[in-house]
Amino acid sequence: MTLTQSKYYRAGTNGANRPFTQRVDDLVCVFDFLSSAQITSVKARANVDVTAGVQAFLDYLRANQKAGWMPAGTYYCTAKLQGSSGLDLCGDGVHFPGGAEDGITIIHGAHTGDAVLSLVGAHACHIRNITLIGDATTVPKTHLLLGRNSASSAGLHNFTHVYTEGSASVAGIYSIASESNSWVDCATTITGGGALYSLYTAVANNLGVGTLTSSSNLDNTFFGFRVINFTNSTSASGIFIDTSASVGSWSFFGGYVIMRNGSYVTIQSGVADGMDALGGFVFHGMGGELNAGNPQTGFNLLGNTYIKGLSIKSCRFQFNNATGLEAQLRMGGTVGLKEPDIVMQSEVNAAPALLPARIIDGFVSIGVQSATAPSLTNSWATTYATTNGYEPPGYTRLPDGWVTLSGYLSNGTVTASAFTLPTGYRPAKQQVFAVASNGAFGEVIVAADGTVTPQVGSNVWFSLSGITFKAA
Repeated sequence: MTLTQSKYYRAGTNGANRPFTQRVDDLVCVFDFLSSAQITSVKARANVDVTAGVQAFLDYLRANQKAGWMPAGTYYCTAKLQGSSGLDLCGDGVHFPGGAEDGITIIHGAHTGDAVLSLVGAHACHIRNITLIGDATTVPKTHLLLGRNSASSAGLHNFTHVYTEGSASVAGIYSIASESNSWVDCATTITGGGALYSLYTAVANNLGVGTLTSSSNLDNTFFGFRVINFTNSTSASGIFIDTSASVGSWSFFGGYVIMRNGSYVTIQSGVADGMDALGGFVFHGMGGELNAGNPQTGFNLLGNTYIKGLSIKSCRFQFNNATGLEAQLRMGGTVGLKEPDIVMQSEVNAAPALLPARIIDGFVSIGVQSATAPSLTNSWATTYATTNGYEPPGYTRLPDGWVTLSGYLSNGTVTASAFTLPTGYRPAKQQVFAVASNGAFGEVIVAADGTVTPQVGSNVWFSLSGITFKAA
């Protein structure tokens, strides 16, 4: 065929013209595969179907090992577009929700198919400066679909300035066992359609999009990744990673997440195979803010196995504080952490919800940790502390596993336990501590079962200050 519309593309010049005859090896233009009327509709951003022409263009690029260019305009497609290995595709720019459409390239998926653009079964693709939009009426399942359709590996893609936006019924980006991908200045936005997830990744096709083959899910790196999710559901999540023994090396540097409800980031362990996640998982310099709603959790850790090598640094998420149950990081179920490296800021009514007994080695520090008030027994009370303006009894576990008791006890029966520390806050063996008691010597025993007993002294008051031990 004769290609007449192709132009030489120079980065930053928005598709500066250069005669095709002078640059035969440069980009092939999609306009060579569309009629004059279709080109006019694309430039006018009209809802005229160009699916067949765009797919023919993608097929031509594959067959002839050419790079392709989609000039600014809206390509209205009523069926899924399928890319192949080695696809090298660029547009003229990307679109932010609510932003102007001048000078940008949009592929608008108006159908209920698997994806606006699918790279299932493909590897080594390079996509840049293109926006994928899901139609609000005929809603596609996803905007961008990645994964395997055979035992052969898929991935090794490079995405630069690729934005997905609009309605989806499952997820904005759905990546199943797609490995060794690099994402630079990319974004995904869910504005409707019922999708709970902006980015969803797993080893298996858990949400039933198309036909995908399960396999390992490694090595995806995001730089400046931006996520917006307007779904008003407590089950919603900006980033959702379903882990197994073959999931790891997922890293996010910079960027932000905007949520209306649910969790900013969810990591679920052990569902696929009942085994610990391979790790690591890195989130450095990522922020998050709410959008007229009530997000519940910053990092929501779920499942029944261990997540290895979770590293969180300089991350902080905003909360409405409407319920008082919000958490910067929440460990749910029986999930555990092995060798974490977590330092986060805290926020009022967004304290961490940790399972200390399920944190092995590593370091976890989330804001200023306040003491937890115990449930007192055997007539022990806070009367002396309350009357005299002193600190009531409490216990704290520090990030390195050391437990500290504080405050004053009074009124109870000496030699009878005052309270019991929860699992994860107890010493391996019984310990005896010398304390002050009504201005004189006293003893407090902390047993391996967690019971804290004022053993010697006066019940006028016992000070728990200075009692510190390593949790078992």
